[in-house]
Amino acid sequence: MIRMICAFTAEIDDPDAAVSEILGQLDLESALLGSSVGIVSCHSEFIESGVVARLCRDLPFDVVGATTLGNSACGKYGVECLSISVITADDVSFGAVYSAPLTASDTRGQLSDAYENALSGLRGEPRLAFAFAPFMSDISGNTIFSQLDEISGGLPLFGALACDHTLRYDGIRTFANGEFRPDALGLVVASGNIKPRFFSNCVSESRISKQSGIISDSDGCILKRVNGIPFMKYLTAQGFVSGCATRMFGAIPFLADYNDGTKPVARTIVGLTEEGHAIFGGAMPAGTALAIGSIDGGEAVRTAEKTVKDALETDEVNGMISFSGFTRCLMLGSDPGLEMRSAAELVGSKAPCHIAYAGGEICPVYGREGRTFNRFHNFSYVACVF
Repeated sequence: MIRMICAFTAEIDDPDAAVSEILGQLDLESALLGSSVGIVSCHSEFIESGVVARLCRDLPFDVVGATTLGNSACGKYGVECLSISVITADDVSFGAVYSAPLTASDTRGQLSDAYENALSGLRGEPRLAFAFAPFMSDISGNTIFSQLDEISGGLPLFGALACDHTLRYDGIRTFANGEFRPDALGLVVASGNIKPRFFSNCVSESRISKQSGIISDSDGCILKRVNGIPFMKYLTAQGFVSGCATRMFGAIPFLADYNDGTKPVARTIVGLTEEGHAIFGGAMPAGTALAIGSIDGGEAVRTAEKTVKDALETDEVNGMISFSGFTRCLMLGSDPGLEMRSAAELVGSKAPCHIAYAGGEICPVYGREGRTFNRFHNFSYVACVF
């Protein structure tokens, strides 16, 4: 049997009071089973004040996590808060590690070392990995997760790119067992009797343009041509006014259909090259069908609720962990907690639930015959239940 226990605190300044509150909610003496691991999301000041370090010190198991723009647990939610989920079981084992600082010159080697170290703590074949990646200017989240996908042989990966509340992202950190860095990966690999199921949504089908193009020239995340014409000219042909499109990029979800039986994945444009090619937040291979979607605060809430409802319809939900793209939060205007609040209220007492915002979401999608394919998402609300 697997169990998830959650705790939440808004005590940001006093490590003793914060940890006491968390331990009181977790009630570890009666709740812990044979193997356990902790997953934490928090405002960056919980690191600066020493709360996370003290929490890692006082908990009798590995703790991995990342900073976030906002999070929720135990039906509570907010920006200046910390949420923790403890996953515990007698028939599941966990291997938790913190990678070496990632460098563009040897990212694959550093990730491979981290993954092998995580496997060394397992009893049996790996079934699932939770990953918390740094937000870096020289190594994209898509690069980190795609390489981890290759290294693990397609092991289902669920996780998030760290984010924070600052405009310059200078408070972003990942962490593991009391170590905190802006450039390392926190990783938990699980084996044994754990049966994860995955759910993801960005925008409703009615919000996706009926016209789609085919990517005809690309290089990784760089999209050059659609339907044989330069991408910016393609956008103009779709009705975008030249100049306006570049200012709106951060609010436009592009849906990429890989034509492999999986559902389309949402992508955002993060910049332009000197040649005018679009740099996307994830892989955009040639042959992919490309459609343009639209999202606002109401749509963010609707798709989050749909994801939660779908997840709750599965059998035996012992816990739910969800990540939402931080851009969705920015679209909620004067009520930035609306999406988390709506999702948490839907879950209610049906299962322990942990929600956090992310700078990019990783969640497997299902293809033909139920096979999972790891995907890096933007603009999306993703959930893992087990």
